[in-house]
Amino acid sequence: AGVRIPDVGLNASMLPLIQVWTNAANGPVLSTVLSGVLPIGAFVPGSTYLACEPREVGVSANFTVGFAAVSGLRAGDNVTLTLPGFVLPGNATSLALDSYTLATLPFR
Repeated sequence: AGVRIPDVGLNASMLPLIQVWTNAANGPVLSTVLSGVLPIGAFVPGSTYLACEPREVGVSANFTVGFAAVSGLRAGDNVTLTLPGFVLPGNATSLALDSYTLATLPFR
């Protein structure tokens, strides 16, 4: 039960076609096209990983994140990684990274 995103995500060409309907016991809901739906990416199965070295509490650690996007990434796309308990330096609320950028995220 519930609403589920397709395993391949939702690309821009799919958005005008997104519909919901139900044959619920209390009465059917006829097909309705959803508006305002944003694209959602997906990762190639088996391509995601997160590594941390050293695996020790109280010392600085290096994180390596890897993935392959199903439909690729373009300039301006966002990928969000949530690491509970880690904070960005200073008052930062986001961090822009590329494959050549290193970042230090202290744990609190």
